[in-house]
Amino acid sequence: MDVRIIIPEKSDSRLIRLAAYSYLVQACRAGIGIYRYQPGFMHQKVVLVDDRYAAIGTANLDNRSMRLNFEITAISTAVEFVSGIEHLLEQDLTTSRLMTERDYRDRSVAFRLTCRTIRLLGPLL
Repeated sequence: MDVRIIIPEKSDSRLIRLAAYSYLVQACRAGIGIYRYQPGFMHQKVVLVDDRYAAIGTANLDNRSMRLNFEITAISTAVEFVSGIEHLLEQDLTTSRLMTERDYRDRSVAFRLTCRTIRLLGPLL
């Protein structure tokens, strides 16, 4: 299993950035690679599955996007489209930094406590 997630180095929401840190240790231990996109802000919602399916759209995987904002995502199996998405993500990974458990554990106790507290708001973010 190879699961990689690219998140922005710079976020448009401090709360979401801090909540994301609270999941880092669990993700690393599960073998999920969390990458920080170094050039800055990234707002794309793209998924590639087994080099066979690609999805692109506006929807976040949260309650607000799915139930209130009526956002949409299109899924394609077209070889050319899927290959293009794969190339796009490979390019993004070249400018992204793999995070490790240390990115969370080496932070202050106050930072980790703040992340865990904000995580409680996750369903609302």
